[in-house]
Amino acid sequence: MSDRKDHDLDLSAWDAEEPSADFAERVVLAAQREKAASTPTGAAPTADDAAGDVTRPSTASREERSTRALRSLPSASARSLGKRRATWAIASVAVGLAASAIFHFAQRAPSHGEITAETRTEVQIGDRAVAVLEPGATVKWDGDAVDQRAGNVFYRVERGGGFRVHTQQGDVDVQGTCFRVDVKASERNDDMTTRDWKVGGTGALVATLMLVSVYEGKVAVSHAQERATLAAGDSATVTSAGLVVSDETAKNGTTGGGNASSFEEANKNLVGSVSDYKKKLETIETQKKDLEQKLAAAEEKLAIDKRGGDAAPTKNDFDLSQDDLVALAKEGTMKYRQPCTKPNYRPDAETLQKLGLAPQDGETIAAAYKRIGEWRETHIRPMCQEAVGKSELSEKMPVDACLHLVSDYLGATDPKARQDAQQLAVDIRAGLKPAPAAGEKTPVLTRMMLATTQQMKVFEDELAKTFGPEEAHRIAYADGLCMGHSTWGGGKK
Repeated sequence: MSDRKDHDLDLSAWDAEEPSADFAERVVLAAQREKAASTPTGAAPTADDAAGDVTRPSTASREERSTRALRSLPSASARSLGKRRATWAIASVAVGLAASAIFHFAQRAPSHGEITAETRTEVQIGDRAVAVLEPGATVKWDGDAVDQRAGNVFYRVERGGGFRVHTQQGDVDVQGTCFRVDVKASERNDDMTTRDWKVGGTGALVATLMLVSVYEGKVAVSHAQERATLAAGDSATVTSAGLVVSDETAKNGTTGGGNASSFEEANKNLVGSVSDYKKKLETIETQKKDLEQKLAAAEEKLAIDKRGGDAAPTKNDFDLSQDDLVALAKEGTMKYRQPCTKPNYRPDAETLQKLGLAPQDGETIAAAYKRIGEWRETHIRPMCQEAVGKSELSEKMPVDACLHLVSDYLGATDPKARQDAQQLAVDIRAGLKPAPAAGEKTPVLTRMMLATTQQMKVFEDELAKTFGPEEAHRIAYADGLCMGHSTWGGGKK
């Protein structure tokens, strides 16, 4: 056994293994990842944060002790020990990180769970996802599979494999992204507002069932046999009529009618559909008017034939007296005549000649049609939007088409409500019941019917400014001008 003392040992003979060049960098990155995993928002720590994990006072103390020890050693031994000291310090940090990682995985978020939020709630889903639930939202998760049963939820998913959000309306598959899923009620009830219902191509109301908005990354949305891939800024709406994709920039915190419901803001596909629907409605309206005019002519000819060929002019079938209105009210029937909705309509010279009017009178009649068009937009259009929701389609469709749409919808969902609303309008028009007072709660269908039947009076009043009341009435109910008429039955039995 040697008599040499410890300070006489030749420590330079022991070659400590040098760490790799990127060892320190990898240690710092590991510390940053550990910090990020423990941060609720998933934000990576800054360099200052990483540095803050080191306890400086104790490190400085060890540094001073090591320096004093080195001064008592030969220079070669000091250099060798310096290398070993650096290696030991780095190894100590690595061991500390390993211990921290073991603690983290011991404390990791549960891989199974279920929650219904009463207030805005943030929940960790497994190791990769954070969900922020708005009040009323319900989620259940098992690993990377989430079942969102209701409500509005924002998700942030770190990359690392598949992650799926399943709803009754469809699935959302992601690999690493930020997105929002807003599940609506499956049937119309108090939880669904007017903005969750829109007008579809067949004239029926279409329900918004789910909204998906993407903020970062990409997601795949599937519904029935339809599937679409969304990138950052895209959104998709699952409706009772199918999947509608929008490339409009997704907005933080907006759902359904924020602006309207992804569904109330037009995207390229929806704009094209709206344009098609509008053209179809206009075509149907034109065909309807033509058929009504032919029917009126045929009825007039039949009446003449019944009188034995007497060609004396007859009263227009829709020029109703107060007695006529009372008789119709007893049957629960609504009949009216109205100016057509053709924009910029002006009678041609032949029509004016048949009406016994001068060519310059065409300008007066054109002005009356323009006036009635403005009146419809002011008085009837708001009722239409109140009934079906404000959207591009409800802003552009003919107002009489909107009246039929609301009536058809009530007839399919609540026939008694439609019958009561129509009968109330018939009775008020006939003077059997008082007109509703300002602010009085009245069914929107009743108000739309009363406003529609008032159009002829507005039209006549405009003509009367030039022609006088009697001549204005004759022109309004004469054949030749662009007019339409309707008869509503289904009232009293």
